Amino acid sequence: MSDPPVMTLWRPQRQLLNLERGNPVDPATSRSLISVPTSAGKTLMAQLVICSHLAQKPGRVVYVSPMRSLGREMRAALRGRLRLLERKLVAEQPDFPLADGSGSLVGDVDIVTPERLMHMIRNNPGAALDEVSLIVVDEAHHLAQGRRGFVLESLLALLRTRSDTRLVLLSAAVGNRGALASWLDPARPAEEVYFTDDWRGPRRLHGLMYPKLLKGQAERTPRKPSKNQPSTTRATVPVAPRLDIRPTATSGTFGLTIPSVGTRAYASPNSWQWKAATKLTGGIADYEVFAAGAAALTRAGSVLMVVASKVIARNAARAMAKHLDIRPKAAALTEFLAETLGEQHPLVDCTRHGVAFHHADLPDDVLHAVEQGLRDGDLLAIASTTTLTDGVNLPVRTVIINHTVEGDPARGNQHGLSPAKLLNAIGRAGRAGRESEGWVILTRPYPPQAAEFETLTPDSERLTVTSELLSEDALRSLAHAELQLQNSLDGLFGVMGTVAADFAAFVWLVLQTHAETLHAPGDRLDSVRSLLAMEQADDPSVPARWMALAEKVTAVYDATDPVSTRRWASTGTSIGSARFLDQVARRLAEQLVAYAVPEDTLDEISVFFGPPEWPLEQTLDFLAEQGAFKNLLLTPEARGSWKLTNEQSKSLTFDVPIDNAVRDWISGTSIPELARTWMPDSIPSHPQMLELTVQSIKQAFEHAISWTAGALVNLVNTHPLLTPTTPRLFAQTAWHIRHGVDTEQAITLLTSGITSRRLAHQIGRAAAEAGIGSGQLRTWVADQQIDGWTTAYKANTYEIEDLLDYVSKPANPLNELLRGRPVTIPVARVGPGTGDGPVTLTHPGKKPTTISVNRDGNQIAAIPAARHHAVLTLIDSGLDLTHHLEAGQLVTTLAMASL
Repeated sequence: MSDPPVMTLWRPQRQLLNLERGNPVDPATSRSLISVPTSAGKTLMAQLVICSHLAQKPGRVVYVSPMRSLGREMRAALRGRLRLLERKLVAEQPDFPLADGSGSLVGDVDIVTPERLMHMIRNNPGAALDEVSLIVVDEAHHLAQGRRGFVLESLLALLRTRSDTRLVLLSAAVGNRGALASWLDPARPAEEVYFTDDWRGPRRLHGLMYPKLLKGQAERTPRKPSKNQPSTTRATVPVAPRLDIRPTATSGTFGLTIPSVGTRAYASPNSWQWKAATKLTGGIADYEVFAAGAAALTRAGSVLMVVASKVIARNAARAMAKHLDIRPKAAALTEFLAETLGEQHPLVDCTRHGVAFHHADLPDDVLHAVEQGLRDGDLLAIASTTTLTDGVNLPVRTVIINHTVEGDPARGNQHGLSPAKLLNAIGRAGRAGRESEGWVILTRPYPPQAAEFETLTPDSERLTVTSELLSEDALRSLAHAELQLQNSLDGLFGVMGTVAADFAAFVWLVLQTHAETLHAPGDRLDSVRSLLAMEQADDPSVPARWMALAEKVTAVYDATDPVSTRRWASTGTSIGSARFLDQVARRLAEQLVAYAVPEDTLDEISVFFGPPEWPLEQTLDFLAEQGAFKNLLLTPEARGSWKLTNEQSKSLTFDVPIDNAVRDWISGTSIPELARTWMPDSIPSHPQMLELTVQSIKQAFEHAISWTAGALVNLVNTHPLLTPTTPRLFAQTAWHIRHGVDTEQAITLLTSGITSRRLAHQIGRAAAEAGIGSGQLRTWVADQQIDGWTTAYKANTYEIEDLLDYVSKPANPLNELLRGRPVTIPVARVGPGTGDGPVTLTHPGKKPTTISVNRDGNQIAAIPAARHHAVLTLIDSGLDLTHHLEAGQLVTTLAMASL
C-alpha cells in the first residue's frame, strides 16, 4: 500500500519485530544497534522503526545518513509510508539562518547528514533537539572513515547524554558490534543493545576479472631495437576480459573469456616474456578491458562498476558505452541531462547508450536523475565512486569492484577500499524480490590466484570499527597541534584543516553547550571523555594526549570573551577560521552601521517587524564591494574551491572573479551558458569545458562558498555593533548560492523535494511574475495540473514525480475504506453536461500522467494533481472498488463482495 511495496518480511525483519528485550520497535528501548548483512532488509528495518515510533510516541524523528544519495532514497521511500500515517517529511532547511521551530520545521521526520545535525546543535545547543524523540543513524560504520567519521563520533558522544531521546544505529559492516553496543549503552548487556542475524538476501556468486592475453593469436613483426628494449621482434597480442567464477565458497572455479577488445604490444618473440618489463607504449588499458567485460554482463542484468576516482568513473562509462547500442528507454533521461549539463557533456553521450557515471562533483539534480534512471531500468550500467555504495538500494545484478582494496599493492595515488566499503559495495549485487542471485566481481590487473576470492568475504576482525582519533593521520595531526601549542596557546588558531582542528572545534562546542545549559550535571568535558576513542585506545597515553589538547582548548575558551565564544561555536569551522570570519564580520558590521535609519523616524509597524533586511541583490553588491567572497577563499574550508583549472591539463585555466561567478550562478543561468560566459575564448561546448564548469560549481557553490558565506552573513547579522535600526544582510543568501536560483519561490521548491534547479528556477520566476508568494505556491502549482507542467515548464518524468510529491495533500483513503466509509475526492475538467453515475479510472502506468475518469470508454474528467497519489493508492491496493461521479466528485466505496 506504499512505494516501494512490502509483500513479505524477511527473517531478520521478522526476528527484529519479535524481540522480547531490547526491541528497537518498542518505544521503551532507548538504545539499539542493528547489525545485519547487506541485502538483509536493513533499510526497511529503519523505516519500520521510524513509522512504529511515530505511531506510538509524540515528537519528531531525525534520520541521519552520511551519504546524500542514501538520504534522497530514504526521503523518497518514506514519503508514501508517512502519507498513510498522515505524517510528513520536514522540508530541507537552510544552514544559515537555522529554522527556529516556529512553523519552519513543519513535518515529522527530518533527513539530515551528520554535519547538518551537528550544525543544528552548534547553533542552538540548549533546544535544537527539544522536540526530537528518536534519532536513527544509518551506516554507523562511517565512524571509522576519516574526518567525517569523527563528526559522526562527536555527534554520537553528544547524543549519548540525552536520556530523553531514543538512539538507533544501523550498519552492515560492524565487526565489533558488542564493543560498540557497550559504548552506546553501558548500562545494559551488549546482547540486549545490538540485534544481529547472518541471513542475507539473494545468494552471491563471486568472480575475478583480469586482462587475458590471447597468446595463440599473437602477430610477430620486426622492430627497431632501442636502449631499453633490445629485442628486434614486436609481438602484438589480442587482449580479452577473462572471468574466473566461483559459484560457492566450497566449489571449484570455471572460466569465461569474452571476445578480444584490443591489443597490447611487447618487445619479445617469447610469450613467457610478455610482462610489464617488455610492454611497449600504447595498447588497451586495463579499465577499457574491464569496461568491455561490464558491457557484456549487462545482457544478464544491470551493472554497477565501483572505481577509485571521478576520472576513472567517466572514462569507464564512456568505454562501456562504446560496446552498447543506442538505448531508446534512456531518451528522456538523456534529454534532461543535455539540457542541464550541455549537449557535449560526456555524461550525455553515455546515457544515450544506457550507461552513466556518478561521483560527488556532479550536481544533485543530475545524481538524482541517474539513480532514478537505474531504478526505472532506463540505464543498464553505472560507473561510480563510492558515492553509491553505502546503503543505497540500487537494482543491480552485478557489482564490479574495479578498485584496489586494503592490502593490495599500491596503484598510483589510489587508497585501498576498506573492508567496510567493500562489503557495502558487494551488498548492491542481486535484486531482492527479482532475482535469486547477484554477481560480485573483483578486477585484477594480472592473472589472480584462487586465494584472492577470499578478499570478497572480509571477516569480522577486518570490519572492526575504530575511532578516527586513533588513526595514523589523526595522531600526526595531534603531534603537529601539540607542537603549535608548545610555546603559546594562541597556536590553537593555527590548527586548521586536520582531525586535530575538528577535535578542538568539538571541545569548544562542548564547552559552549555546558555554558548554555542551566544546572548542567557533571564536568564540562564529560562529553569529550565519552568519545569512542577514549574507550578503544590500547595505549593509555593516546587518550591522555587528546585530553591534554582539550584542556588547552579550554584555557583558550576561558580566556575569550563570552560573546565571541558563542559566535565562534556557531560557524562549523576550525576555531582559527571562526575567529577570522568574525573579524571580517566586524568590519562589515561597521560598514553597515552607516546605513542605519535614525531611531526617531521609525513607526510602530517598523519596530514590530524588526530591523530592515536588504534584498538579495543589494546584499550581493555589498559583499562584493567589501571583498567578502575573496576573504572566504582565504579560509582552509574554502581555499582552492573556486578554480576553473583542469587537473589533467593545467594549461586549461580560466580566471573568473568569484564575485561575478556568484552572481552568474544565482541568476539561474544554465550550465552550458555559464561555460560560454566564463570561458569565452575557448570552445565552451567542449566536453572538458562543461566538466570543468560543473566541477567548479559543485565544489564552490554547493559546498564551500555557500557554507562559509552563510556563516559570515549570520555573524554579521548577529553582531553586537548593529542597532535595531541597522539594516541586515539578506539572511538566505547562502541558500541562494548553494542552489543557484534568485527567487524565494525557487528556494521553497528546492527545499520541499524538488531536485531540478532548472524546473525550480522556471516555476519560481513565473510565480514571482504572477505575484504568487511562497505561502500560495503549492496550490498555484497544483492548479496547473500535470499537463500544464509539461507544457509550461517542459517537466520530464523525474521532475513530474517531484512535483506530485510536492503538491500532494496528506490522506489515508485506504483507512477510510477499510472502516466502511466512502472516499470522496474532487475531480477536475468535468465535461459539460456530464451526469452522475458509475465511472472507471485509468492507471497512469509507470510514467506519471494524469489519471483519467472514464465512462463508456471516454474520458469525462481527470483526477487533480494534488489528489494523484491518493487515487493511485486506491488503484494499486488490489481491493475490489466501485467508483461513482456525484456532484463533480469521485466517490469510491469498497465493493460488497470485499466486505
